Formats: sequence, C-alpha cells, structure tokens
Amino acid sequence: MRINPEITALTAEYWDGLLNQRLLLQKCATCTAIWHPPEPVCPMCQSADVEWVEASGFGTLYSYTWVHHATHEVFRDDVPYLVVLVDLLEGPRLVSTIHGQTVGALPIGAQVRAVYPGAGDRDEGLVTFEFIENADANQETKAP
Repeated sequence: MRINPEITALTAEYWDGLLNQRLLLQKCATCTAIWHPPEPVCPMCQSADVEWVEASGFGTLYSYTWVHHATHEVFRDDVPYLVVLVDLLEGPRLVSTIHGQTVGALPIGAQVRAVYPGAGDRDEGLVTFEFIENADANQETKAP
C-alpha cells in the first residue's frame, strides 16, 4: 500500500516534471511571485496569468523533525523517519525528506539539493534532498 497524491489538472505539470527530474514551480507573469503548492491563481495578486518555471533544485535546510510514531500504517516500518522543511533558492518552502540520515541533530541552514529517487515512476516520483558536501562549488545556480 502506498499513499499517493491525487493528480489533478492543476498539479499534473508538477508531477510530470518530477518524473523527468525537474522541479517545477508556478510563477506569476504579473507580479513575478513564485510559489508552491500549485494554485489556480497567484496567491499574491490573484492574477490568473500563471506559468510553470523550473527551479534550480538548491535550497537551505530550514527545520526538521524526526517522526517516531507512524502517522499512517504505510509508515509503520519506516519509523523513525525524517521530515524536513527546505527553503528553495527561488523562495518557496517545501516539505520533504533527506535520505540516508540517522536519528540525531541536523545542521539547520545547511545547503541542500534536490534528488529524484523515483524519476520515471509515478508511484515513487517525489522530490527529496541531499546535503551538498561542498556548497561553494555549487553556487553557480541563481534564482530566476
């Protein structure tokens, strides 16, 4: 059993991007705001002139929590598991995880980059993050 989000006309572009290892965000053509999750109109100015843009995939670890009690039976064998908040370079904050971590303190403010462990598989096509070993070497990518 898996918990998969419902793919709608509004979110299909986002999920298709992840299948192709691209993190897509919505951007307002009127006020240039960038946001996530997808909305039918700009949350800042309510313009319907919305486009999809590719995010750099780089961000900063804002916060995290270790979950020790499964919130759903499908997570029963995964506890403890990690839930993180990542501030993307483009501005939006995503809820995700960082694979390969063991229970303990994580470096708040550390630089991370998106990875796509399930690219090509709709059931596994979630974006996750990894720590950047040498953050200075990856600073070429700038926000749009």
